Order: sequence, then C-alpha cells, then structure tokens
Amino acid sequence: MHNELRNKVNSEIKNTIVPDLRKEGFKGSFPHFRMMFEDDRVDYISFRFNKWGGSFIVEMAVAYPYLGKEGNFYYWDEITPEFIKKSNYGYTKERLRIKPHNGDWFEYNDNNYEEVVECARKLISENLSYFEKVWC
Repeated sequence: MHNELRNKVNSEIKNTIVPDLRKEGFKGSFPHFRMMFEDDRVDYISFRFNKWGGSFIVEMAVAYPYLGKEGNFYYWDEITPEFIKKSNYGYTKERLRIKPHNGDWFEYNDNNYEEVVECARKLISENLSYFEKVWC
C-alpha cells in the first residue's frame, strides 16, 4: 500500500512540478534538480520523502565556490562544479525548506495527493525568487 501510494505521488510530481522546473532551466532527475551557472553557482531543488511514508518536503539551496567559513552557502575546494552536478546539495550549510501552511511536511493520502502536489507546485513557484535573494 505504501509503495503504491508513493508511486502515485512520484508520478504526480513528475507530471505536475517537473515540467515547471524544466521551463525554469533546472536539469537533473527526480528527486534532485539543479541549475548550473557560468560563475559556478549551482541552484538546487530537491524532494525528500519521509521514510515512514505519507509525506515529503521540498528544499532549495544555493552552492557557490568556497568563499571562506563566513559564506552562507559553499562547496569546498576539493568539490568541483562537475561533482556537484552529479550529487545533491549536501555541500551547502543552509537551505530553504518549502512548507505547506499546515505544517512542516506535505502530508498526503489516497484522497488528497493530487491537491498536495499542486500545493507544493504553487509554493515552489512562489519561492523561486529565493535563489536570487541568496546570491545577491
């Protein structure tokens, strides 16, 4: 039951949210997406699912070349942009977690998963400006 519902949610995200991310210029494959820039900045959007089922989170992060410990986001000298492309954003110190209005996780079930994914789509869209705010 858990896997069947999770597959429905994955399909809904891929059909509803991923096309929007592609239009914005994000590459990668579900659940991790990134956008690379000429100055080696990398913007990330990632979906993480609760291991007990029934919920997921969406996180956004920015990584840029190592600027010292005071930088908000960084990847270390030995981590190259090419490596970042193949990885997730675990090299960032901070992230923005997109939260639904009723809690920390997007909680879904067989009756509401389409609405939950649509809510996540809207909140991701509303928060895309996060990347510019962090980088400026």
